[in-house]
Amino acid sequence: MTDDGGMRALLDGIRVLDFTRHLAGAGSTRILATLGAEILRIEWPHPPALDFLRLSGPHADGRPGMNRGGFFAQINVGKRSVAIDMSTDAGKDLARELIPHCDVIAESFSPGVMKRWGLDYEAVRAIRPDIIYLSASGFGQTGPYAGYRSVGPTAQAYSGLTATSGLPDREPAGWGFSYMDHMGAVMNAAAILMGLERRRATGEGEFFDAGQSQHGCALLGPMLLDVSLNGSQVRPRGNHDLYGNFCPNNAYRCRGEDSWLAISVREPGEWAALCAVMGADDLAGRQELATLAGRLTHESEIDARIRAWALPRDAREATVALQEAGIPAGLAQTVEDKVQRDPQLAFRGLYTTLDDPVLGERRYEDVPVRIDGFDVGVTTPSPWLGADTRDVLRELLGYSEERLEQLKADAIIDDAITLEEARGA
Repeated sequence: MTDDGGMRALLDGIRVLDFTRHLAGAGSTRILATLGAEILRIEWPHPPALDFLRLSGPHADGRPGMNRGGFFAQINVGKRSVAIDMSTDAGKDLARELIPHCDVIAESFSPGVMKRWGLDYEAVRAIRPDIIYLSASGFGQTGPYAGYRSVGPTAQAYSGLTATSGLPDREPAGWGFSYMDHMGAVMNAAAILMGLERRRATGEGEFFDAGQSQHGCALLGPMLLDVSLNGSQVRPRGNHDLYGNFCPNNAYRCRGEDSWLAISVREPGEWAALCAVMGADDLAGRQELATLAGRLTHESEIDARIRAWALPRDAREATVALQEAGIPAGLAQTVEDKVQRDPQLAFRGLYTTLDDPVLGERRYEDVPVRIDGFDVGVTTPSPWLGADTRDVLRELLGYSEERLEQLKADAIIDDAITLEEARGA
C-alpha cells in the first residue's frame, strides 16, 4: 500500500531508459508502463532518429502532426519523453549519466547501433553492473540474418505464419500488418520481467537478445511437430481445423453487411445442442454424425446446413442463443463493436479515458488482466516530443537552469515546445 492508502503498482520504483522505436520495441515498454514502471523515452525530433510512428496515422481530427498520431499515442501512454541528440558526443554523455539511475535499458535499433554509441551491454554494465538490458531487433544480434531489416509483415513471413494462413489453393493471406509486432512486444516485456525477478533473487543483471522474427515460431505449435515427426507439408485450410480436432469449425455469414458468426464444436454434447438450437432433428438423428470423425467426413454438408441457418439471423442474437446452449460460438466483432458495443469489455474495464493535452479526451486500451493487491493500468497519456526533458535532467542529474539552457542552445537537448505549439506540431 502507498502512504495515502492506495494500492502500489507492480513495478513501482523501476525506471527504464527506453531507446525503443516502432511497435515491437515500444510496445514492450508500454506494457511495463501499465505495470507501474517509469519509462524515460529517449528520442530526437529529426529524421532518421524520429520514430516514424509519431508521424503515422490515424491522426486526431484528421489533422497530421508530430504529436497527433493515434498509433504513437496508443503505444506510448504512461511514458516520459526526453529529447536528446544521440548523434553528438554530448548527447551520448547525457545518456551515460542517466544509466546509474535506471534499472532497465531497452533498445530496438539494428545490431551495432548501440555499440557505435558506446552504449552496448558491456559498456553499460561497466556503469551499472546489475542492469537489465534488452536488445530487440528483427533477427537478433548474431547469425547470418542479423543485419537484415524487418517489419511486422516480413517477420510474419519469415516465422512461417504467412504460409499457413489463408484459403486452400489460394495465395497466403497473412496475419494482419502488426501482429508480430504485438507478439514481439509481449515476449520482450516478459524477458525484462524475468530479468528483474532474477536480479531480485541473485543481485545480478542480464542481457536479452531478442529476434522479433523468431517469436512467431512459438505460434506454429503442432505444425512444427507434424513436420519434424511425420515429414508433413503444412498448407492452409481456411477456417477449418488443420488437424481435425473440431467440426464444425468455421465462420458463417449472418444477416446484415459483412456480419459473421464463428462456431467451433468438438464434444458430442455440443453437437447435440447445436442441432437443437438449429432445429435440425434430422442431423441429430444420424448416428454417423454423433462422433467427431463422422462429422469430419461430412464437413461440407454440415457447413452448408449451418450457412443456411445463420444467413437470415442476427449474429449477436445467434451468439447468445448458442452460448446459452453451451456451444462455443462468437460474433466476429468489428473494431467498432469492441470499442463501442461490447458489454464484456466494458464491464472488465479494458478501455480507459485519458485527457491528452494535445489530443483531448481519448479512449486507450488498458491491460486485460487484474492483479490482486496491485494497481494496474495506464494513468497518463503519451507525451509530446521532449515534454519531460528538463524535468528528468533536473530530477535525476540535478542540472541547473543555466546548464539546461546551454544544452538547448547547443542543440544537445530539446525541452520541446509549449503546449500551444505542441497542439499545432
